[in-house]
This record gives sequence, structure tokens and C-alpha cells, in this order.
Amino acid sequence: MRKIFTVVFLVISSIAIGQNFHVANTTTTLTKTTDQSPAHWYIEVYNDVNPDSLLLRWKASFNNIPSAWQINLDNQDNYTTNIQDNDSADFYLHAGLSFPQKLIIGAVLNNTVGIGSVFFDLYEPSNLSNVVQIEYHFIVTQGTSGIIELSDNSWLSQKGSLFVFNDDAIGHQLTIYSTEGKVLFSGIIEKEMNFETMKNAGIVYFLQENKGEYKSAKFFLK
Repeated sequence: MRKIFTVVFLVISSIAIGQNFHVANTTTTLTKTTDQSPAHWYIEVYNDVNPDSLLLRWKASFNNIPSAWQINLDNQDNYTTNIQDNDSADFYLHAGLSFPQKLIIGAVLNNTVGIGSVFFDLYEPSNLSNVVQIEYHFIVTQGTSGIIELSDNSWLSQKGSLFVFNDDAIGHQLTIYSTEGKVLFSGIIEKEMNFETMKNAGIVYFLQENKGEYKSAKFFLK
């Protein structure tokens, strides 16, 4: 009986600890062009224990974020600029606000396309076992301004699900993404490629990479 009580107590304690704060959505996708710099959006964080404030810590981790981007975070008390992979800082999550407190990310894009994610682990410094991870997923294509125009679709043409690529694109890396950032295809460009399996995918993003240089295009598959 004592062992059963101990297990139940530990489970209840774990649930109680996990209720100190929560987020409504753990991920958000920012679909932008390089003209829309700085790219920014937010995720709301809620204080569930209702003291005046709750001390939290964030820790950043990058996945495929271009080195040219400058990542910033505003917790509505402090504004941290030029965040690097594995950086961390403490902040207070307040209670009794008229509106939910936001963690507002900003990315200065420096005319650089890319697709990647910035993750933030959120936790109380006194309780490292309870971590909530949030994700800001970026899909950034080339805008109309900049030294080199990369998003004019001139490097390929569409005939339904069949795509015909210009000779200078053949042999380069191609990745196709959904608007949610899911990889639908990754492979080497051929002269003609049929993406019948992506029928009804809706809006998709083509990203060509050649020695660190990118060309992007947007198409509708139906």
C-alpha cells in the first residue's frame, strides 16, 4: 500500500509542477520574403499559478538558420538582440495582465533566403525537469528588391504536375516545402520532373541550392 501511495503522490506532484505555465500553441510558421525584414511574430505564454510573477528561463537552439540572419526576442520586459545558438536568459512571466504575455521573435534577414527553425526551451530555473519547447519556423524566399533577383520562376516552368527546368538548374539540389514547412521532396534536379504524388498539395515552395546560393519559386499544385 505504501508503494502505491508513493507512486500516486509522485504523479500528482509532477502534474502540479507542470501547471505553473503553458502556451496555447507550441509552434508558429512565418512565411516571408526578404523584403519583409525584420520578420516577426509571437507565441503567447500564460502564468497558471497566479503570483505577481513567475521566473522563467529560455534557451535557444537553431536548426538550419542562415548565419546572415540576426535573431531577436522580446518578452515584453526585455529585448534581446543577436541571439546565438544555445544562448539563454531569464525573464518574468506576469499574472493578471489584460492580455497574454507574448514572446515576440524577430529576424533581420539581410536579404538572405532560407528555411529553418528557432526553438526555445522554456522552464523554471528551479525545476529543470519540466521544459516546454516552442518553435518559430521560417520560410523565407527572395523578394523583389536586392542585388540578385531569385524568385522570378524563370529557372523552371510548370505544366500541371510536370516541371521543366532550365539547363543551368540541372544537377543542383532541389527541396520542395509545404506552407507549414514540411519537406515534400528533396533530390537532384533533372530536365523534367513529375510531381504527381504532390497533387492537391496547394501552395508549395521550390528552393534550388547551388554552392550556398539559392533560387526560390512558388507554385500551386491542384
